[in-house]
Amino acid sequence: MTNYVERVIRKLAKRYGLPVSGWMGEKRLPGIYTTPIEEKKIRALKILEELKPGLWLWVFHPGIDSPEQNALVHTRMEDFPSAGGVGSHRAEETSVLTSPEVKDAILKRKIKLSNYMDLR
Repeated sequence: MTNYVERVIRKLAKRYGLPVSGWMGEKRLPGIYTTPIEEKKIRALKILEELKPGLWLWVFHPGIDSPEQNALVHTRMEDFPSAGGVGSHRAEETSVLTSPEVKDAILKRKIKLSNYMDLR
């Protein structure tokens, strides 16, 4: 099934000139989703500090702490954070991404943020 789905995705991406996440030559950075809430910013800053030159994919799950977010469940239990609901983890990821410290680290390291349309 996966091979079939992948073939369809590749065919559609080629036909319509669409970039596909994970297939553009980028390397994947570790995420902070399962990191304890109080350690997320520290972990993100450490990842940025140790970042080597290259094209990187850094996946985040921004959101808000709400009943709707907390109603979400994970298909793999190992992906579920040890404490706090989905909403609280996603709200903290939003806070980390918009924090002055993370913005400063990005500027200091001269990291160029891009999107998949840029890579197309």
